[in-house]
Amino acid sequence: MPQRPEPAPVALNNILASAARLAAKPALEDQVAVIVKSATWLGSQPAAADPALYRLQLTVDDYLLTYALGHASQMAAIVGAVGQDLAIKQLDCELMGHPRLVPVEIHTVKAGSESGGWRVLYQWVPPTTAFETAEMSFPEPSSPTRAKVPPGVYRMRAEKGDGKGGNVQSDAVSVPVGGGDGIVWRILVPYP
Repeated sequence: MPQRPEPAPVALNNILASAARLAAKPALEDQVAVIVKSATWLGSQPAAADPALYRLQLTVDDYLLTYALGHASQMAAIVGAVGQDLAIKQLDCELMGHPRLVPVEIHTVKAGSESGGWRVLYQWVPPTTAFETAEMSFPEPSSPTRAKVPPGVYRMRAEKGDGKGGNVQSDAVSVPVGGGDGIVWRILVPYP
């Protein structure tokens, strides 16, 4: 899995090259069309200063398509998911400008009220379950806590010490990010 981002134009050109090779597979025609449409549109936009996290996600999309070319059993799932990720990024760019990090505000809620002091963790869900990205922490404890992330889908959860040397954690939730000025999300936390 790539750890260093490529320039956005390089990643998008590589994505289009992989899509051209995948287009030879009739069963993938619709998914490949989504990739081509979104990558072409994103590549046509001025990219003055793409944020590193944004570029890294495009680099991972590029890597995953290359991986899919050699792994027939996972190919359809990866191609469909990369198309979904690129479509989210395209929609966000059409609505809000290109490129950007989206402001995210998370509230931790217990029994209907704010519950502070929770560490909120987030993880970009790459477009396949074959790979995982690193889990990262919001910079401050809740509630609320704020961060900026590229458009995409994220898995988020909250955790807090239980006072007995262990941790209590919420269930992970899937949070779609993009398409607006920012998002506000509530994570339900358990009673410690």
